[in-house]
Amino acid sequence: MCSILADICLRHLHGLNGRSLWQNFRLFLLRLESGVLGETEGWKPLDPRVKQLWIVQSMISAVILPLVAFVLDTFLRKEVEGYRVPFGVLPLAVLLVSVPLGIWLVSAGYNNWRYVLRDHDLVVAHGIFWKTRRYISRPRIQHLDVTAGPIARGLGIEHVNVYVGGHTGPVASIPGLGPREVEELRRTLVRVETPPPPVVGDRL
Repeated sequence: MCSILADICLRHLHGLNGRSLWQNFRLFLLRLESGVLGETEGWKPLDPRVKQLWIVQSMISAVILPLVAFVLDTFLRKEVEGYRVPFGVLPLAVLLVSVPLGIWLVSAGYNNWRYVLRDHDLVVAHGIFWKTRRYISRPRIQHLDVTAGPIARGLGIEHVNVYVGGHTGPVASIPGLGPREVEELRRTLVRVETPPPPVVGDRL
């Protein structure tokens, strides 16, 4: 019985094709990061500068999380009897995990966020673990909101929110586009209707 269980464990650790557990895990991460979005052609990526913005946000989180862990470590050390984790190990572990994880999430998020403007709709796809692909009919689009925080303005990128009739909030977001791409979306999606000429009554 033990030999059977050991054989099952080895098969799971090394895989049926001979790959190790670490190799399978790396392959899994690469597939998540690859940004394979299906058969739709013409996908456009975000501006690469958005990765710099996301890295800054990730580094802010990487500073906050170890501070929270430090407070938790201090609390446990005072309140929990028998707590024997060496001082500083918990916040250091959080820091060592959060920094590379944040960098990977930035890369994977960028590779998986795409959009394409077609004849009849706008398609926005994103998501690392759970893929989302949203199709928005072009005639339903009412307006676009373009926003940019101080860091995004310094990098020269903007965030676009898409609104349609019947929804109070945005139905799709495209972060990190350059001014040229934003202007292209605005010119294509938002129709500017020319008002009719004023009716001049008959003069007596």
